Amino acid sequence: MKTNSPASLICKRVQQHLSGDRFGNAHIFINSVKTISSIISNVSPKVEDVRVVCSLNALNSSKLPSGFEISDINSEVRRINFYTSCAFEGCDIFDKDGRIYIVSDGKQAHTLYDISTSIPQICGRIRDQKEEYRSGIEHIFNSTRYSEDDYETYVKSAVSDYVKLLTGQEEIDRLYDKGLAHTINVHSDYLYRDKNDRVHADRNKLYVDLMQAKYMYDYSSFAMMDLLYKKAGNANRPVFEKIEKLYSKKPVRMVFKDMFIEYCKFKESDDDYTKEIELLEERYDFIRDAYNILGKSEVERVKYKVSSIRRELIKLKPIYTDNTKVTECLKIHFRQNGVYSISGIISRLNKIYVEFQITGKWGTLRATRL
Repeated sequence: MKTNSPASLICKRVQQHLSGDRFGNAHIFINSVKTISSIISNVSPKVEDVRVVCSLNALNSSKLPSGFEISDINSEVRRINFYTSCAFEGCDIFDKDGRIYIVSDGKQAHTLYDISTSIPQICGRIRDQKEEYRSGIEHIFNSTRYSEDDYETYVKSAVSDYVKLLTGQEEIDRLYDKGLAHTINVHSDYLYRDKNDRVHADRNKLYVDLMQAKYMYDYSSFAMMDLLYKKAGNANRPVFEKIEKLYSKKPVRMVFKDMFIEYCKFKESDDDYTKEIELLEERYDFIRDAYNILGKSEVERVKYKVSSIRRELIKLKPIYTDNTKVTECLKIHFRQNGVYSISGIISRLNKIYVEFQITGKWGTLRATRL
């Protein structure tokens, strides 16, 4: 689920579970105790409704709001369950009504997870999950805007620094053998001192940094994430938060501008978004013509205003006679069962005649001609 604010969206999910708008228990995987604490503070759930599974230490305990404590992975499941990376692998959770949410914040590198390895591990944590919940796992994330150039530049720089350290390893060893280990300045992230005070180049640290840079690039855009999910063979393909409203069974307010922009992305994507396109075309019966006939620039010019788009489409459709054009415009200018004054009716009809350059033997409409 692509969103601008992962924290805000997961807060919304927590509220939905607590209010009963969403069935089942929420199991939220996010590698940040600080963010977990922020979510709890914003939503203000009851202590008995929340379980937090993370490393048991004084620092983590101090980050949680008053009254909330760290739980063990084998503790009783609650309505809202949070997990940090200590529970991402090798732990079994049993909850038939469990729904999994994975949260990644592009501004927090430690919350970005590998799509091909870590995500499948997290998805398999609940062993007895109902099938309808298993197919509805949500990965909530935002983009890092970390470009390919950024990624390549970082990799070259990191590898170059590490190679230089390897080249200088002989000199480091010479100083150590002479008893001058204290003169060695460990100024690089890729150097470390062992228990014997010997300095080494740290290959593992380089590997971790390169993998973190890769994750930053993986999360750089929706298109990249969709591609990675597709390559991993994961059936739970990501969607935009705004498009989620299309799947709602309840009446929800939707902004046409947002929907049209997403429609354009789906139409121009190389991937299959047939279902999303059909849902949008069902919701807005004119959106296909707006895209194909008017085009993006014209829709943008009329500021995505639905009535203006409909009028422009009526003008451009050659199959419309004058009578048909007027009929279609009446649907735009007059609400069904609406009450209008005579002067209001005349004003609207004259606007239609002027706008479509329709002329008749009576000329301008007057009250006596209605």
